Amino acid sequence: LHHISKPHLPHNPSPTAGWAATSSLMIGGGILLLALGLILKRRKSAGASLFATWLPGCNWASSGYYHLLACELQAGLDLMYCLRHRTIPSGKLLGLLDITGPVIQQLNQMTLQTRVQLQQGIALSKALQEAGAPGFLVRQSQLAEQTGNLADCFLLASKVHEMQAREAQNRLQSVLPSVALALAAISLALAYQSTLAPLYNNLTGLS
Repeated sequence: LHHISKPHLPHNPSPTAGWAATSSLMIGGGILLLALGLILKRRKSAGASLFATWLPGCNWASSGYYHLLACELQAGLDLMYCLRHRTIPSGKLLGLLDITGPVIQQLNQMTLQTRVQLQQGIALSKALQEAGAPGFLVRQSQLAEQTGNLADCFLLASKVHEMQAREAQNRLQSVLPSVALALAAISLALAYQSTLAPLYNNLTGLS
């Protein structure tokens, strides 16, 4: 239809093409602004990263790490032995394809720094604080230094991360339907601009 009607069409550009380009820019700008707004909003939260806030896998990884450490301590193993053998392996391709890669790297770095500082004779709470451990873990380690029960300290950290993981799951379940609906609307708008809009321009030119 386009090739048949092309000799009869005027050479003036159709105003619909301009509206299609403008709407494409508006859609792209809206997506960019939405993404920037979400990132800035997450960065303003109290020390929580974007991955740990929205992806439950990060909190599940931390929960499993602390839970295993608590089980080993409860079984009677020494803390230095547990920290020496508590390195978590990375995912595929050096962790590039694993969304929990940054959290695993942070846990491994915290374990290494804590072990090094404990070897230098620094207290556990101070070593965890210098290694970048969560605040609640540092406070519980101060109590564990007085009571001597380190297993409960790390078990509580595991429970806290488990609660955060379940909250992230509930948050995703409430957000994903709206995101899917928005993506479907954007896909329909792009499909209209790439297929139906040129055909409408040709039919308008024929009339």
